[in-house]
Amino acid sequence: MTPHLTAKKHTRVGILVNGVKSTSSGSGVTSTFVGLDSGHPLGLTLENVSLDVTAFTASYPNIGLYNSDITPSGNGVTTGSVTGSGSVPCCTFPSLPSL
Repeated sequence: MTPHLTAKKHTRVGILVNGVKSTSSGSGVTSTFVGLDSGHPLGLTLENVSLDVTAFTASYPNIGLYNSDITPSGNGVTTGSVTGSGSVPCCTFPSLPSL
């Protein structure tokens, strides 16, 4: 998430991503966690997240983590454990009928 700015600086906080599972992602995919600056960080919690590709770009986010296989690091990145519940969702796909 990259905040779009007008004349006023906006802060994106209180965002919860709960129950994400990715499989068979394309090559070159990444997750992006970007706040505006140290005074206007992105506020995000990743709960029950399992990504098949854990590459990322990050600057100035404050990220709470619970049962997540992605742990961003980098310029101005703050992470910490949070209390959560539940589990990563199970992904199953039905078989297609024979033709």
